[in-house]
Amino acid sequence: MDTKTLANLPKYQVHPESKLIVRFQDCDPFQHLNQSRYLDYFVNAREDQLREHYGLDIYKFAMENGAGWMVTRNQIAYLRQVMVNEVVTIQTHVINYDHQNVTVEMIMWDEQKVKPKALLWATFAFVNILEGKRAIHSEDIMEFYSRVKWSDVIAQTFDQRVNALYLAGKEKTT
Repeated sequence: MDTKTLANLPKYQVHPESKLIVRFQDCDPFQHLNQSRYLDYFVNAREDQLREHYGLDIYKFAMENGAGWMVTRNQIAYLRQVMVNEVVTIQTHVINYDHQNVTVEMIMWDEQKVKPKALLWATFAFVNILEGKRAIHSEDIMEFYSRVKWSDVIAQTFDQRVNALYLAGKEKTT
């Protein structure tokens, strides 16, 4: 990401989202989305959202800059079952960052965003690809993070966030 890319963005969306259909081949024999596929759905949605909402192609960025983001930690909670052919909405946002890392919260909702289905907190380290060592985010990237960071969950632990989401989903349906 460079200054030109950042300057050309008309509006920063803090909570980009996308809709996906749960595919048959991604489900277990009980027609539930397989545990391992949640990560694929989340990461693919985030990658698409970065490209669509921010003009950031992470693969092109890595090739041009010799640096990119690598997952160092995932925390995931499965809140409600997700079924074959169900339409889900995946919403993502940056919840924390520093000069070497970024943490993104990803929520899988039902189509109308009433019931949360799953929550993922993914932490990515910024890495120099050639050296295989951590790198430092540029000032442009730090500025980008400052504009898209969502601060509402910063004081919560992962378990507190899971409980809050689950309870919010219950309140919306009663």
